[in-house]
Amino acid sequence: MTGDQNETSQHEAYVQHWLDALDCQTREQANVTLARLIGQTDQWRWDLLELSKQVAGAPEHGLADHARKVATECDALYWHLTIASAALRNGS
Repeated sequence: MTGDQNETSQHEAYVQHWLDALDCQTREQANVTLARLIGQTDQWRWDLLELSKQVAGAPEHGLADHARKVATECDALYWHLTIASAALRNGS
């Protein structure tokens, strides 16, 4: 197997992973689902950052730290989903 064939095979395996994970039959269906997930994840991220600002001075300051940590996890998920969406849009 050549390097290009191996890369194509890996790309197709990655795409199939997301199709299976999202229970979708086509790339288009998966991208619609991913678009919704990306939008929701982005909203959670901003909501959590806003929450962390609102409770920063409260006695429960640990809540602000936790909200920032979860927002960071949402950020990582956002980028992971964005990369998956790009892979699904790109043909092999």
